[in-house]
Amino acid sequence: MRSIPRTRSARPRKRAPFWSALLAAERFDRDRTLFVDDSLPVLRAARDFGMGWIYAIARPDSTRPRREIAEFPAVNSIDELLASQTEVAIERSNCG
Repeated sequence: MRSIPRTRSARPRKRAPFWSALLAAERFDRDRTLFVDDSLPVLRAARDFGMGWIYAIARPDSTRPRREIAEFPAVNSIDELLASQTEVAIERSNCG
């Protein structure tokens, strides 16, 4: 798994030119790429661009309560996704 560094502002990620430039620079498969963010406008832009796997971070600040997010699947932190990915890999390795 490779991550793309976060930009300083969410504004560019809300606009279509950002996504086209990212695809040209990074060459990824939209259907197989996981995109995670805490900004609903950015997540909507990723969905509009056609990203296949989108998750919201419901608790980006551990000192604040979890936000209710109905529009996208949500996790409290990226660690939850990484843990579930590890569990799936272990299950697959035990099947063969």
